[in-house]
Amino acid sequence: MVKDNPVFGLGFDRFKSDYMDYQANYFVQNGETKEAEVADNTYYAFNEYLQFIAEEGVLGLLLLIILVFFLMQISVSPEHRFMFLIILGCLISKGLFAFFSYPMQILPIKLILVVLLGLLVTLDNNTYEWKINTRSKRYAFSGFKVFVIGVFVFGGIKGFGLTKNLEQSFKIWKKALMVYNYGDYIGAIDEYEKIYPVLNKEGDFLMNYGKALVMGKKHQEAIEVLEQAKQYLNTTIIETALGDAYMKNKQYSKAEAAYQHAANMIPVRFYPLYLLAKLYEENGEKDKGLVMAKAILLKDVKVPSTAIKEIRAEMKTIISNYKDLEEDSNNGTEY
Repeated sequence: MVKDNPVFGLGFDRFKSDYMDYQANYFVQNGETKEAEVADNTYYAFNEYLQFIAEEGVLGLLLLIILVFFLMQISVSPEHRFMFLIILGCLISKGLFAFFSYPMQILPIKLILVVLLGLLVTLDNNTYEWKINTRSKRYAFSGFKVFVIGVFVFGGIKGFGLTKNLEQSFKIWKKALMVYNYGDYIGAIDEYEKIYPVLNKEGDFLMNYGKALVMGKKHQEAIEVLEQAKQYLNTTIIETALGDAYMKNKQYSKAEAAYQHAANMIPVRFYPLYLLAKLYEENGEKDKGLVMAKAILLKDVKVPSTAIKEIRAEMKTIISNYKDLEEDSNNGTEY
């Protein structure tokens, strides 16, 4: 990912929209390697520095290095030394934690980091003051104060309104998920439609909304929403839902591509392969269906489950049906 976008990177918060495509390409090129046993839908790199470089590129890394350089120049008076060491310890712990997790993706940790940096700057002896001669520029200074106060008041009111709107949207989203889980897909779609204007750039929301549209048999709308979701997030869930929508729309080649991409993302999964087999069965591609059914029966099981047993049982039925069709065809029966 860094090699393809070395200077400016993928863009802020673009890791989760692009990573799974790279993971799929890796397994296409290398086959079902040992890494496939632990592969899953990935939102974070579990290394903030790698993810930062992938998203912001070398230019972003340079700005980060400059920030760290200036932080290292901070000097404090002896009476503030103990507080300085506490803040420094907190920053170092976050820096170490970032090597194997995703602390900067968690809002409370982001807020703590901002507070720590603010405290650090406050303790710095190397501060600069900007003084204004209030006698000669009294009116200008008063106007400036009014402007600043106005900006804060307007920003506070606007920010409060946006926050309340966002809070309400998340509550409706939670309600939509509950309605969906009860099997009322049309009801869930109605709830999702209410908050779409607010959350139309949230990948998880679009994924849930698109899945509900598929289950509610609004397939063309589902395709549009799920394709939009891929701009902000990509997972096997989105790809398989997209494949379902394309299949119901009789767009078999696009459905096949979506299912196959989902299978490439996480090769140990059975479900995308199962969907491919069912697709071939529906559109009459008997040879492909037979190959896929046999591949599923021969595939190693990572974690045994009832679902896998049911999939394999259905694949045996498909193979048996294909054999029956071949025998009937050889006997001269037409279908």
